[in-house]
Amino acid sequence: MADVHVLEPGASNKSERDFVLYLISLYRESPVLWDTKRKDYVDKYKRSVALQNIIRSLRIYKPTYTEEEFKKKINTLRTNFNKERNKIYKARRSGISADDVPQPTLWYYNEMLFLTNHTRVICKTESSEQSPPQQKKTPQKRSKNTSTDDLVNKAIKYSKRSDNESDIIAKSWATKLSRLAHDQRRYAEKIINDVLFEGAMGTLTRNGVHFLPASSTCHSFDNSGELNVSPSSNSSHVTNMSPTPDQ
Repeated sequence: MADVHVLEPGASNKSERDFVLYLISLYRESPVLWDTKRKDYVDKYKRSVALQNIIRSLRIYKPTYTEEEFKKKINTLRTNFNKERNKIYKARRSGISADDVPQPTLWYYNEMLFLTNHTRVICKTESSEQSPPQQKKTPQKRSKNTSTDDLVNKAIKYSKRSDNESDIIAKSWATKLSRLAHDQRRYAEKIINDVLFEGAMGTLTRNGVHFLPASSTCHSFDNSGELNVSPSSNSSHVTNMSPTPDQ
């Protein structure tokens, strides 16, 4: 057990440094306040008793010293110690030679080494009461592919919508074709195929395509897309294609 730093009662001329060393020694002799491995570390009553004993001892030299002042002081001491220890620890882990490892500059560093196995190596602040490590929150990074994924999803939705519209039109035509007589259906299918071919070639116009078969009947598509059958009027129509009905 380490020796307690002794101050003579009433020695008001003692420096603040001596008082700090005495405070650290009292704290070191009260492991219930800092040793998280002890079962009684979570015992609030024992911790309170240990704290009151420290304050009582400190008031011999500073009669007005409060519990709040002690907590604030020990917190500052631990924070500075941990910063110094982290700096040395990182230097050693970096692979530099032992001669290049920085030496502690904190004047009470060695007095606080008893906390080495009871504090986290990397931390920003430490309270007088050791708190469990807090899990760091990793900022959520926006995926670089988010915009691309959005475009793909929109394209898929549009494709499905287009497919649905095409299916509806195709089913409508199939229903109408099924109601035609056999030979009429064959003519209609041929005309539809011819129109689709002309559309693929880019020769369709807003006025539709007119067919002038050899017979007196003219088949055409109007602007609404409906198939019209009407008597021909000799050469009054412009002929784009002249399919010959199957015989």
